[in-house]
Amino acid sequence: MKVKVHKVTEWRAVVERDGEKLRFPLTHEAIEDSVLVQQRPEDKHWGVGYLVRDDDPPGDPLGDNKIIDRRHACKSEIVKHYNVGRVAGYEDPDEWHEVELPLSNNKGIVVRHRHFNVMLDVYSHSGDVWRVNGSDKFFPDAKWDVGFCCGIWCPSKDMIDSLRYSALKTWFPEGDEVKYSSVYVDSEDKLPERLKKYAKGCRLNDGSFHFNEIVYVHDDVQVAGDFQTFTEAATSLLEKLEIRVDPQELRQREQDEAVKAAASDVEIWNDYIAGNNYGVVLEEYDENFEQIEDDSCWGYVGERWASQERDERMRYWLAKIPR
Repeated sequence: MKVKVHKVTEWRAVVERDGEKLRFPLTHEAIEDSVLVQQRPEDKHWGVGYLVRDDDPPGDPLGDNKIIDRRHACKSEIVKHYNVGRVAGYEDPDEWHEVELPLSNNKGIVVRHRHFNVMLDVYSHSGDVWRVNGSDKFFPDAKWDVGFCCGIWCPSKDMIDSLRYSALKTWFPEGDEVKYSSVYVDSEDKLPERLKKYAKGCRLNDGSFHFNEIVYVHDDVQVAGDFQTFTEAATSLLEKLEIRVDPQELRQREQDEAVKAAASDVEIWNDYIAGNNYGVVLEEYDENFEQIEDDSCWGYVGERWASQERDERMRYWLAKIPR
């Protein structure tokens, strides 16, 4: 049974049931309009789910992807740390120029493909809000407070592989795909030749082996080929099917995938810098309103994702499904 939340005062939730006010002492300071209260019919226990401001959010919500703010970073720092193939010319901020980066495997430097980097605009007025350059995202005052191409979205090496695979997949026949496949081998003498070089890190305590290898699927048949990336597997499948991929068209589709990924990261980044960082709390109370359990999880960026997690946890709790 779901009941109406009357109000949240400090660390207390007050709900109404049939004209009666029920009070739950909360463990954390809840965001008022995020409190959800339900009673489980089987044992008459109460579940109270809510969001809490996270004052210590994750240090880098985008993982290995980066958003470079060219207003505050020096060119040498961008080249050194992010290996951007196209950066702002700081000698003349209104110009853009190509930067040749050295390839040095022993230092782990990767020269990224420039068309995967996405230019960003920023609306700066009592804080920053970003968007993909050329997108139709609304800025309140585009005449005075918008800086165009002030930022660069830079994908990680793994993200570039994902973007390229997404582009190549558009040429696949329906139903074909590239995926990870679990392989179990019960003894070393049965190891396939392609997996022997990975055996050391995949041995289990009982002497068997477990691998996650990349395969492509065509006509419901999995094919393994010691692929190191999804891009390699996708390319192999297209070659097998003798499907010709036009390089210019591939580049355009890769750019389209990069723009979509950048837009998603920018949404996360805007929430992060705006302080929209949350913890999700689920508390259980008995029929006498004594707290039985307090379960919390932190690090959610964006109210939408935090609210979805709260709702999911409440569904699990109502169904008595252990998490």
